[in-house]
Amino acid sequence: MEIEVELLSAYIQDQSQFVLVDARTVEEFEAGHIDGAINIPLGDFDEMSEHLTLKRDEVVLVYCKSGTRVKKLANKLSAADYKRVSVIPSHQLKFIDGEIIFASLE
Repeated sequence: MEIEVELLSAYIQDQSQFVLVDARTVEEFEAGHIDGAINIPLGDFDEMSEHLTLKRDEVVLVYCKSGTRVKKLANKLSAADYKRVSVIPSHQLKFIDGEIIFASLE
């Protein structure tokens, strides 16, 4: 379920092909997130799941800071019949002063 480097590179080139989901809390999201990301906090997923506007066949890339919540949220999305869910591993991201950037893909 972890994203391949090639797919992450494609996302960086054309973000319109994917939905980027931040699994962190609302407070963490508001403090800084990747441009274009939507916030689906792991702890709120059960309440939010009926109201999600994601399409079940869209490519969904999920991230968080440590990697723990992202795996749990990705599993919940998959269990809710989202078919193309991938995890962006935390080592592919850098969290610097409220800004989140993609780490080197090399």
